[in-house]
This record gives sequence, structure tokens and C-alpha cells, in this order.
Amino acid sequence: MAGQTLKEQQNLINPGNAAPRALPTGFYRSLILDIFSVFTALGFGYAYYRYLSVGASPWFVLATLLALSVTSVLQVLLAKVYSRRFLVVFLEALALIAPFFKDDNWEILLITAVVMLGVLFWGYLSARAYFTNSVEIPFFGLTGNVLGKVTTAAVLMMILVYTPHVTQGNVFTPPRTFETFFTWSSGFLNVFFPNVPLNGTFGSFSAGIAKSELDNNATFQSMSSSSQSEAIDQASTQVAGLFSNSAGMAPASTTPTSQVIYGYIVNTLSDWQNHFQNGFVIGWALVLFIVLRTLGIVYVWLAQFVTLIFYEILVASGFMHVAEIPQTKEIMEY
Repeated sequence: MAGQTLKEQQNLINPGNAAPRALPTGFYRSLILDIFSVFTALGFGYAYYRYLSVGASPWFVLATLLALSVTSVLQVLLAKVYSRRFLVVFLEALALIAPFFKDDNWEILLITAVVMLGVLFWGYLSARAYFTNSVEIPFFGLTGNVLGKVTTAAVLMMILVYTPHVTQGNVFTPPRTFETFFTWSSGFLNVFFPNVPLNGTFGSFSAGIAKSELDNNATFQSMSSSSQSEAIDQASTQVAGLFSNSAGMAPASTTPTSQVIYGYIVNTLSDWQNHFQNGFVIGWALVLFIVLRTLGIVYVWLAQFVTLIFYEILVASGFMHVAEIPQTKEIMEY
């Protein structure tokens, strides 16, 4: 025993003979999380780049944003060293703009990266402070805090890198994306306007509007069936003419309604852009921010649900666990 004690003392004097230091608990798991966080940021940036350049599915963008959101929450729970988290957020900001290096101006990308770095790290700091000041893990309060910042960062990033595309004439969402949204929203609107077919042709659309207006006319109700058909045809032609004059286009009656409405929106926005120029870009960016950030409220609820699923899976698999520690805090009193 004495010899063993002397040997241990000698090891303390001669560090070269000391046993190697063990890695901190969870070293490799934290490294995996950091790498995955950067790759989710890169995935979201790439998905949005493909959305702008070739009209990739918005669901692809949503899925990658959800992955980034989940890793951001996990970082708040597990990343305790602020300097290390700052480095990871810095790499995330670079990864978000990396797909745009080839096509966008470096000034826009630099501003975007700085904004992403500030907002994402602010989200980490505020959520981490909320977490450390709580006795139990406040899952929904914590996730709502950090996911709100992630959503704001994502919206700002999308608008900032979208701005050069607006000045190049791509003022509205790609046709494929609009078609997806229009198909979904038309089914909802048909509940309130059952007589106006939105998924058909422009001819049936204008006829539906004309019939809806004439149904409230007492004279029309007293007409014969053939006279009513003639009145609807005349009114439909007038509706199509009014639409053509305001839209600056003359769509055929067989053109799908979605294409006509898309063309109308694009022409209107292009006219505003030509008239107001830089003022339009600023105003359009502001409108997009308000709309997307409002939709972001619903997104945060969805992201919380998805994060909860991954949280439970990781706890059940042993990747992380809940531990109780004694904690002493200082408070201010009179």
C-alpha cells in the first residue's frame, strides 16, 4: 500500500507517467450534434436556393427548416459552453448562405450571415437563460422561445437573399409553388363560394362569378331558362373583359383559372415594381416579412410538436437523459 502511494505521488511529480485524461462525458455525442446542426443549416439553405432557382417543392424547404429547428432546441438543452455554441452558430450562418455564393452579391450574403449569426445566437442565449433559471425543464416555454428566434432568422434570411431576385424580375413565387398553394386554398374557398369553380377553366370561373351576381337580381329570376343562359353568357363576357383590362392580358376561356390568377398577380406586381422601383422592393420585403412571420406562429406550434417527438426518442434511446443537480442561487432582498 505504501509502495502504491509512493508511486501515485511520483506520478503527480512526473506527469509523463500519469494516466491519460478521459474525454468528457458525451464528447462524441456533442460533436455529432454540432456537425448535424451545421448540416441542417446547409440543407435549409440549399432547399431554399433550389426553391428560388428551379421552383423546388416548398415542402422540401419546410422539412429542412424543421430539422434546423430541432437541432437548435437540442443545442439549448445540451450546449453549455457559450464560446463553443457561438462557433457552431457562426458555421451555421455560413452554411445557410453557402448555396448562394455562386449567384448572389457578396454584400447581400455578408449582411445575411451577420443577421443570422446575431438572431440565432440571441435565440440560444435567451432560451438558455430561461432554461437555467427554471427548476424543471420547461419544454414548451423553452422551445417556444428558441423556435421563435429560429423562425425570425429563417424569414429574414429568405427575404434578404430573395431581394436580388426581385430586382431581376422574379417578383413572385414560382408557378409550381403557386399551383400547390392555389389547389389547397381553392378547396377551402369553395366552401364559402360553392358556385364559383376555382379549379376549372377561366371560362367556368367567370361564368360562376356572373351567375352569383345575377342570382340576386329579381329580373333574372323571372326569366326563362334560355334567357337566363344568354344573360349569364353576356355577364361572363363582361367579367372576362373587366379582368382582361385590369390585368393587361387576354386569357382564353379554356385557360386554367390558376394560370390566369397567377399571371394577374405577376403583372400587377411588375407594374408596381416599374412604377415605384426601389420603394417597391422595400415595401414588398416588408409585406413578405409580416406575412411569413405571421405564418411562423403556426409553424412554431408544428415545430414544437416535431421537436417533442425527437426529444422523447433521444431520451428513450439514451442519447441524453434528465438529471437532477443541487443548485445554489443568489437573490436580492431588502
